Amino acid sequence: MKPNGPSKAIKIAILLIWAILLGAALFWYNRSGIGLSEVPKTIRDWIATTGHWGPILFIIAYALRPFTLLPASIPTAAAGLMWGPIWGMVFTLIGENLSAATGFYLARFLGQEWLIGVRDHPMIRRVDRRLLKDGFMTVLILRLVFVPFDLLNFACGLTKMRYTDFAIGTFFGIIPGAFIFVLFGSAWSEPRNLAVSGILFAGSFLLAKVVKNSRYGRKLIDDVDVEAI
Repeated sequence: MKPNGPSKAIKIAILLIWAILLGAALFWYNRSGIGLSEVPKTIRDWIATTGHWGPILFIIAYALRPFTLLPASIPTAAAGLMWGPIWGMVFTLIGENLSAATGFYLARFLGQEWLIGVRDHPMIRRVDRRLLKDGFMTVLILRLVFVPFDLLNFACGLTKMRYTDFAIGTFFGIIPGAFIFVLFGSAWSEPRNLAVSGILFAGSFLLAKVVKNSRYGRKLIDDVDVEAI
């Protein structure tokens, strides 16, 4: 018996919209002639033309970012460049959490039917059980050990975990990485922030190592097979 869910036509329509947005983003990037490292400045220049609407448009664009597969670090650095460490962090946290929700629900909306064929796989069952039992702590740790942002959003959306656990774990788990990249972006206008962001970046890897080697972290890695991600 098939689960209740969106019709095949709706899924195809959403995938078509996704393909159009992704194609448009790639077309713009190829025609622009700019390097990936210049994208934050390009985003800043565009936002600067929007006046007081800038933060709102930035947050909306960040929320829709999963459709373009643009790395989350790029708009995060752009936020630091545009608004500095404090307001850049505020707008990033709003946009990045909305972006995580977009990826989560996109996978849940489109992927549950596909997952039926692999749900009985032992690893999938272990992950599902762990996320149902302790979703908040699991997501928090996976964020802190730098599991790729979009991969984790999509993967969690394919499981049965509660969205509230995912959202709270994401909110706290992304804070260290977001602050580092916001600070790095602000270094374009405040060079002294570059050294601080570099130190924090190195420290974040130490934190990830400590978390992975903790009792809870080792158990999580055994269950979820983080090393294979």
